[in-house]
Order: sequence, then C-alpha cells, then structure tokens
Amino acid sequence: HDGFVTHDNSSPYGAYDMLGNVWEWCHDRYSSSYYQECYDQGTVANPSGASTGNNRIFRGCNWGQILGYVRCAKRSYFNPNMMDFSVGFRCLREFK
Repeated sequence: HDGFVTHDNSSPYGAYDMLGNVWEWCHDRYSSSYYQECYDQGTVANPSGASTGNNRIFRGCNWGQILGYVRCAKRSYFNPNMMDFSVGFRCLREFK
C-alpha cells in the first residue's frame, strides 16, 4: 500500500509531511514557568528547554486531533515512561 507523500510543497527548510501522523517527542523538558523564565532572562531565540523536570515536550499533534489543533507550534508534555499509540519520534541527521 502506498502512503501519501508530498512532492511539491515542502516547508521553507525542505521538510515534508510534518503534521498529522503522531505527536513527536522533543528533547526539551517541560516546565510550566519556562517561557516566563526565558523572557525574564532575555532568551528569545531557540530556548533549550528547562534544565530539570520529569516530563518531556512533544509537538505537532496526531491524526486524531481536531483540525484547528494540527500545527507545528502545538505542544504538550508527557512523562517519557508512559506509552501512547499517538506519540512517536522523528529521526534527525545533521548535515555539515
């Protein structure tokens, strides 16, 4: 069976099909006050995430979400010891 593949509408970074599959784990830890802490410290570009905490961020939504919630900026958090069929990950490769 052939899955849907986008051929001509990549993101500005050249990435395809970023939304609608599963939530994607991020390395960042979750803190309910983290964005305020960044603002207070003047960190405005690419914050690295809280330094402590048990929960991790995941982004992007999944196939079961309401259409208005499906966007790259959508985020939530979950304990990484828990499992759910709607959470996965994306492999990355750094090019030098």
